[in-house]
Amino acid sequence: MHLSNVHSQYYNLGQDPASIRWRQIKTDHFKFIYPSDFEQNAQYLANLFQYVYKYGTITLDNKPSRVPIIMHNRDIVPNAFTLWAPRRIELYTCPPQNTYSQDWLQQLAIHEYRHIVQMDMVNHGFMKGLTWIVGEQATAAITGFYIPMWFMEGDAVCTETAMSHSGRGRVPAFEMEMRAQVLQKGVFSYDKAVLGSYKDHVPDQYVLGYNLVATVRKNYGYKTWVKAMDFVARKPYMITPLNHGLKKTVGIGKVALYNRTFKELDSSWRIQASYTHGMNLHVITKGAKSAYSRYKYPHYVNDSLLIAERTTLDDISRFVMIDPDGNEKILCTPGFFSTDIFSVNIGTGFRSRGTNKPGVLTIDNLSIESGLMAWTERVADPRWQNRNYSVIKLYDFSSGKTKTLTRQSRLFVPCISPDGKSLIAVKVSEQNKYSLVLIDVNSGKEIRSLASSDVDLYLTPSWSADGKMIVYMILNKNGKSIWSSDLDFSHARQLMAPTFSEISNPKFVGKYVFFNGGFSGIDNIYALDTNNLKIFQVTSSAFGAIDADYSAIHNKLVFSDYSSSGYRLVEAPFDPVAWQPLTEVTDHSIALYKSLSKEEPGMVDSTTLTHNVYNSTPYHKALHLFNFHSWAPVYFNYDKSEASTGVSFMSQNQLSTATTIAGYDWDYAGKTGLFRLSYTYSGWYPVLDVDATYGKIAFQAPANDSAESYRYTIDVSKISGGISLPLIFNQGKYYTGVQLVARSSFEKRTHNESRAPGKFEGLLNSASYKILVYHYIKQAVKDVYPKWGQVLNLNYSHTPFTESVKYSYGSIESTLYFPGIFRHNGIRLYAAYQKNWNSDKYYTDLIAYPRGTLARANEQMMSFRFNYKFPFLYPDLSLGSIAYFKRLKANLFYDHAYAWRNGGMKQFDSMGAELTTDAHFLRFLLPFDIGVRQGYRPIEKGWFTDFLFLINLNI
Repeated sequence: MHLSNVHSQYYNLGQDPASIRWRQIKTDHFKFIYPSDFEQNAQYLANLFQYVYKYGTITLDNKPSRVPIIMHNRDIVPNAFTLWAPRRIELYTCPPQNTYSQDWLQQLAIHEYRHIVQMDMVNHGFMKGLTWIVGEQATAAITGFYIPMWFMEGDAVCTETAMSHSGRGRVPAFEMEMRAQVLQKGVFSYDKAVLGSYKDHVPDQYVLGYNLVATVRKNYGYKTWVKAMDFVARKPYMITPLNHGLKKTVGIGKVALYNRTFKELDSSWRIQASYTHGMNLHVITKGAKSAYSRYKYPHYVNDSLLIAERTTLDDISRFVMIDPDGNEKILCTPGFFSTDIFSVNIGTGFRSRGTNKPGVLTIDNLSIESGLMAWTERVADPRWQNRNYSVIKLYDFSSGKTKTLTRQSRLFVPCISPDGKSLIAVKVSEQNKYSLVLIDVNSGKEIRSLASSDVDLYLTPSWSADGKMIVYMILNKNGKSIWSSDLDFSHARQLMAPTFSEISNPKFVGKYVFFNGGFSGIDNIYALDTNNLKIFQVTSSAFGAIDADYSAIHNKLVFSDYSSSGYRLVEAPFDPVAWQPLTEVTDHSIALYKSLSKEEPGMVDSTTLTHNVYNSTPYHKALHLFNFHSWAPVYFNYDKSEASTGVSFMSQNQLSTATTIAGYDWDYAGKTGLFRLSYTYSGWYPVLDVDATYGKIAFQAPANDSAESYRYTIDVSKISGGISLPLIFNQGKYYTGVQLVARSSFEKRTHNESRAPGKFEGLLNSASYKILVYHYIKQAVKDVYPKWGQVLNLNYSHTPFTESVKYSYGSIESTLYFPGIFRHNGIRLYAAYQKNWNSDKYYTDLIAYPRGTLARANEQMMSFRFNYKFPFLYPDLSLGSIAYFKRLKANLFYDHAYAWRNGGMKQFDSMGAELTTDAHFLRFLLPFDIGVRQGYRPIEKGWFTDFLFLINLNI
């Protein structure tokens, strides 16, 4: 994954536990930073990246300079990020259970380093000069603004596919969504394909980009993209440099190229579809054809009822019970899965990245047996963002209650034994050691380890009907294979030889093992006869069929079958006579990867890698607190949204524990300036920060003996510091957190050139405290507010040691969220109170005023706000390259406040409506929330109009 948007100072992914000891390996092209207990894998990655550097740079004609690579092994979420400003790769090393037939660390190395090559390509020509002026942020900005995300991710997927025996481009499920959409709904507009939709499910940037980049390489060669990227680097001052580069190389811009490419793909996919004859299916789920939904992991619980996981655009993930007529009942709501990304934005509302949405794989598996249902959820560490756990959850059908069976564990894909007394799961250690373990269902304790390995990753184990055998997969350097064994592992047997073709989720059905396979170029269900090891294709799906369950009572199968409206649940007869032998199955896919492989000179596998042992040394955190990566000929503090004339320097160290902003803030009008320094250290359990200011300020004010204003110049020395504790407790379906903050400052002011010394000088000490508590439910894609939520914010400030200036004031704010009358409507209630205990001085209000009124300082104030917000139209309207409108929303509001000052009370109120739209301008990936507010003040009998504007940085 490539990211270049601003978050705090640029992009900070969080911190690892302070107790970790770090080491480093330096090679000619890389600097690896990793926990000391990850040494073996770090050596492997060092050899792997050296090979990728040699061959993964060729089809972009660029070899980057040395890049830092940071490894995080305490996180169970499989992911990686290539970031710029500061420039680095961050790897999250725990492998997923739903991985394809390639080593996880190989996937990360090939894909992420390609992003470094891409972004480094921009760093020459005109852009090279710009980086001398503003540092690494120049490359990040140009890449983010001018190079589409679909190219960045699509090109990286092309490389991971061409340089390996697997890769997403070889996996049928990867192109499935796009193929179904094109053949059943047609080709979406370029803007909808790139910028998304609330109305329809749109395949992600990886899928879009792979099909675009690979098809262009097939038709024109990889040099097309080299020349287009070179044009961006040389002429970034053009409005659309990539578009101009494409026109010079292939004669058309990106929109025309998109249309031409998908016209070609449409034709090719229709030819592929002509070889699929389909089968008679009974559709169980009765959702509207236009409503996208995914039903996965179906299980028969008796002769008439099914249970499955359901995810839709309209709702968060649920486990539902479905009767033969398709009627559904929600059993329970699971919490966060490993693909959910925690993100909290406290302010005018909440936004979350990676909301549990369809199109994203959620749970790894679902097991139902003996009146119990088991799955895994992600539980966050309260403080360290880069440490979390995968715990087993257990639902009891008889009581209707869910319990957490294990805590602080790294367990995946639990499967309950037929007797309901134990379950088997895959355990992954922090050092990427893999094992199959037996867990007691009552206590959650590990009974014993059945098998373990340093190199074989165990995948999705399940039981035989009698509980004496298990079937599972192994992923290693040779691909995926299917095995069975008794619980003592004295009779482990390979049922299917290793293959790089995609296979997943084996399951016993009598003498057969059913599994998902992509041998025909489309995912289908296959049956392996355990007696003779022959394999048969069971289903013939148009787009993809996965995860079958068998009903012995009715002798039929239920499985998930894909269409452009998502995964539906269907039934088919259990009829071995009709199955097709694997030897007769032909792959009719368009196989774009074949042309890609011809252009790549090297392939990553066990035979090509060297096994050098690199020198490893301690990485001392205290010696790596600064890493200045960007600067600017203006003063700019990203964290505080401050900008003025001057100069600034930005630093973020490689472990993201220390950030620094230093600079000179020049007041052009006053001809004075301030040296400023801000430093934050997040490497300990509490977060520490310090700010220092030194210099001179100037202003106009009346002297003591005259009403006439005079110029005052004051020498200022100020230092402030704070300690905070940001804690999150995300468990179940709720975001929950607490933030504790305490700050203090000392400021000395002395006259420099002033008419009335003593008037504005002296020593001022202030202190402030904050407690923020929040608790709210996950949101569906279309929700404008959380359906349920509470926020409490307490603030208090005072001057405890200053006699010349005394103040003391505080506030309390509460926000409540409720569901509206109709789906996706939301109610937001706000109530607040503040008090100033110094009647002779007034300070800026801490709480919200009614909209449309001018804020003033008060002794006391109470404020109330009511919002009823709802979406009402999803136009997906494109106005060429100018604008794309995804959603229209309205908000009805009423505000009221009481304010006390100088012994009197005054009321303020306002009411009205807001009309806003979620839109993209100039095809910029980040969405804008813009609109207009029209209101009326009943007390003052006056109308007002406001323009509303917000950029959503959480994508």
